[in-house]
Amino acid sequence: MNPRHKKVVLILHSQGGIEGGLIIDWLLAEAPQGALRRLEVYTFGNAANHFNSPSTGVSQPILDQASSVQATNGRLVTSLGAPRRHTPRAIRYIEHYGNSHDFVARWGVLNFARMANRYMGRIFERPGSGHLLNQHYLDYMFPLDPTLRNGYRVALDNNEFMEMDVDISARNDANSATREGPREAMRSSGGQTTDDVRCQVELDTPITPGAKPRAPKVKDFSRLWLYRNGQSPPPEGEGRE
Repeated sequence: MNPRHKKVVLILHSQGGIEGGLIIDWLLAEAPQGALRRLEVYTFGNAANHFNSPSTGVSQPILDQASSVQATNGRLVTSLGAPRRHTPRAIRYIEHYGNSHDFVARWGVLNFARMANRYMGRIFERPGSGHLLNQHYLDYMFPLDPTLRNGYRVALDNNEFMEMDVDISARNDANSATREGPREAMRSSGGQTTDDVRCQVELDTPITPGAKPRAPKVKDFSRLWLYRNGQSPPPEGEGRE
């Protein structure tokens, strides 16, 4: 494997989100700038009250104020946008998953993510309860095919959570607009209540105009989904961010 394609994937659950967040704080203070670019972090039922990933200080042009978003050819596209500058963060990929009625997630990520600049990364809220990693999170995100394929059970290519439609509305509160630029709040549609699925996305993903819009789905924004069945997301700089 090309050394530049190597990466470290950190999985955190419950109190592990607190411990992992503190370790990241230490690394951000001690490690050279850019050393964490190969780190990816995925949390479930995160109990932490913050999650850091400071900007790198190197800005890039992107589009903003998307009216509709979809995934095509591995990249996010929008039918409407205005150019602006964006500063990438020290840790490129952070995703947090929390069940709406998981009491630990409600104490932690789902509570503190409402505060500006408190939780870096994408935040997915699934309608449901339970706190156990396998039974209440991974089993819903990666349900297994009951039939064997070459002697193994593999994750289904489609499931209710990843296929759930989301609506996108721009949020421009004073703090987030000033410190980080506008953010997007995506909520579920199709019979779900507006707070069932929330994915607060910092617009650090390359987007380009042109494709016919469709209702975006959770899987369009979940990098973790690209790891199913032994697959791996594209290396840095290729495919969707």
